[in-house]
Amino acid sequence: MGRLTLLELHTLPFGKQIRAVRSTNILLGAHGAGLAHLLWLPLEAVVVEIFPVGFQKAVFRNLAKLTNKAYIGVQQPGVMSENWAEAPLNVTKSAFVRAVTNAVRLARNFDTAFEGRVLR
Repeated sequence: MGRLTLLELHTLPFGKQIRAVRSTNILLGAHGAGLAHLLWLPLEAVVVEIFPVGFQKAVFRNLAKLTNKAYIGVQQPGVMSENWAEAPLNVTKSAFVRAVTNAVRLARNFDTAFEGRVLR
């Protein structure tokens, strides 16, 4: 079985960020510049994006599509505020578990071995 590693990429030097992402099956994060790292994911990888309710920007969904990555969007419930970028993410536990479960299923179905790959 693969292992789960949680990283705060912004705390690492850029080269280490890229190396970490290159060995990742699942890249999960809140909408933001950090998800641009999906460019460095291996061919068979899944991107999970958490975004505020009512959010209409498809930047990372489109980037995932252009780079042939699987994409799962998770929308937090509630009302979108003007300062959504600073607001905490409050995704329901069931929505989060469903997204991660689906991402793991997708990753396991890829042709390359899931064993030994790192989930981030």
